[in-house]
Amino acid sequence: MQKISAAVLLFLAFSLKPSACLHCTVFERGPYLENMSSKMVTVRFRLDTATAAWVTYGAPPDCERFMVMAPFAAEQKITLNGLFADTTHCYLIYLPAVEDVPASSPSILPEKSPYLSANSEEDPALPGFMDEPPPGGASQKPAVQTGGAVYKAFEGTFRTFRDEDKPYFDFLAFGDSGSGSAEQLAVAAQMDKFNPDFVLNTGDMLETGLDSDAAAQYFRPYAKMLSREPFFLALGNHDYGEKYNKEAGKGFIKANYQPFHTVPLTGLPPHYYYFDIGDARFFVLDTNAFYGARFAPSLEPGSKQYKWLEYMLDKTKKAWKFVVMHQPIYSTGAHGGLEDERATLEPLFLKYKVDLVLQGHDHNYERTRPVKEGLADDIDGIVYLTLGGGGRPLYFQRANQDWSEKFLPVYHFAYFEVRDKKLKITVYDKDGQVIDTLDIQK
Repeated sequence: MQKISAAVLLFLAFSLKPSACLHCTVFERGPYLENMSSKMVTVRFRLDTATAAWVTYGAPPDCERFMVMAPFAAEQKITLNGLFADTTHCYLIYLPAVEDVPASSPSILPEKSPYLSANSEEDPALPGFMDEPPPGGASQKPAVQTGGAVYKAFEGTFRTFRDEDKPYFDFLAFGDSGSGSAEQLAVAAQMDKFNPDFVLNTGDMLETGLDSDAAAQYFRPYAKMLSREPFFLALGNHDYGEKYNKEAGKGFIKANYQPFHTVPLTGLPPHYYYFDIGDARFFVLDTNAFYGARFAPSLEPGSKQYKWLEYMLDKTKKAWKFVVMHQPIYSTGAHGGLEDERATLEPLFLKYKVDLVLQGHDHNYERTRPVKEGLADDIDGIVYLTLGGGGRPLYFQRANQDWSEKFLPVYHFAYFEVRDKKLKITVYDKDGQVIDTLDIQK
């Protein structure tokens, strides 16, 4: 991170009109936010060519208080550090705007220098930057050097997480979304009306798991949200690819998922991890080994993931404990709960008093009563929410159970409001109609 110099920006910003810019660098996906905390966030995006990029950020209106210079790459991953907790920040992304510059041209990159306020007389307006990308877009092209102007390709805002002394936050959750269907887009449009602190996905973000499908099934449907709210993703079996249970599935996550997503370094990224906000801890698990995913990390007793989960559940002092995973423990949908998964995980959840489990896999909405060892138990039981109606074809109920409180084969998402010791859950369908509510008091 560097403080930014007006002189440096002016040096970069040679005169160039948008209409003359035939080869301006443009986004292929993003920007999208991940790995948020109270002090940092990761900004990611993909460009149509390998080149440099610059991100400036600060608290409004001082959006150019600090600058991060990214190296030459098409796949950009930029971490913004030194943020203030519970604060709205603005960020700007600058990209090259070059008419015809050969790859052998010398690179012009900002040098570290003192910051001059954009409101000072010495730095009136930063002329030379184009506020809009060039018309007509751009096609694939070889890497370019930044020997000319740059333009402001994106301007956005985000709000950092709250620390433990502020025990209130909101979040959205949904799952089994990857399809590109009209129903997925309808759910996404309703979600976009909210202003959560973050968004959870319970898995199967893509139908095939292939990165080539990610634009249509993930990055475009949630583009606005992704640029302002961090998404935290659980891996589903579809995210492991169509050959998830075969030897041919080896390396699939490494090739199609891991290079493009950033999660907290609190477990084994990208498979399992935790993150904190306010007085809550979220445990994101990889349960796909229970479903036969050959290269998913084991969660059997004695495995690394199991030991990690037990240790972290035991050591956390947070008031709220949420678990996010794909395959359900309790479900009356087409797949149903997995018995070996339940035998392994439920004792841990009960012992360490997990408050709520969010799951997917079955393409429906279902809420259990508080349940313990297969029986409804309003005293010691745990509520399990299946949030699998994000856009893929729906499933119907296989067989009802006494512990199943509500089952709806509808497209949906859920909105959660935590206020100290109270949790309010409101579930909406793709038309924005409320289909279920639940209040939990600790």
